[in-house]
Formats: sequence, C-alpha cells, structure tokens
Amino acid sequence: MEQLIKDIKYYLDLRIKKIKLSVVEHSSRIIARMLSFFAIILLAGIAVILFSGALTVLIYQWVGSLLYAFLIMGGVVTIIALIIYLLRNKLFAGMMVGPFSRMLFKDNEDDYYEED
Repeated sequence: MEQLIKDIKYYLDLRIKKIKLSVVEHSSRIIARMLSFFAIILLAGIAVILFSGALTVLIYQWVGSLLYAFLIMGGVVTIIALIIYLLRNKLFAGMMVGPFSRMLFKDNEDDYYEED
C-alpha cells in the first residue's frame, strides 16, 4: 500500500511538472509571436513615415506649395486611418485570434489520449 501511495505521489509530481513545462512552452510561443508582431508593426510604421515624407516632397513638386502638399498628405493619411479603423475587426481580430488559439490548443487534445 505504501508503494502505491509513493507511486501516486510520483505520478502527480510528474503531471505537475508536465503542466508547468506546457505553460512555459505556450507562454514563450505567445511572447515570441507578440514580439515579432510588434517588431513588424514598428518597421512598417517607420516605412510608412519615410514613404509619406517622400510622397509629400513629390506632391510639393507638383503643387508648388509645401503647405498644400502636407495638407494633401495629411488628408490621405486621415482617410487611410479611417478605413483601417472601420475595418479593424475584420483586419485584426481574424489575424490575431486564429494563430493564438492554434498555438494554445495545438497539443492539448493529445494530453487526454496519451498513455503514460
């Protein structure tokens, strides 16, 4: 009977360690995905700023007034921001929910059917 109790304690200890490792694995995947996502967003933002500046200079050459060039560029950026805001649920919810749910629940089904 004592051996059975020791085996049960050992088994429970192993299961707890397995759960801890699973949590560490899933959280590290999520953190890595989030960091890469934010790095991409940061680089894309820098690219948008540089292209906006170049496009403003081009508009300035066409229009002849730097003030009007900035106003036109500001209007274009405002319209794009409004479109992104209106489509935010379709654009970002699908992009974020799918990959994160697959990361979290990828191997969980196998845990129930594994033979230890």
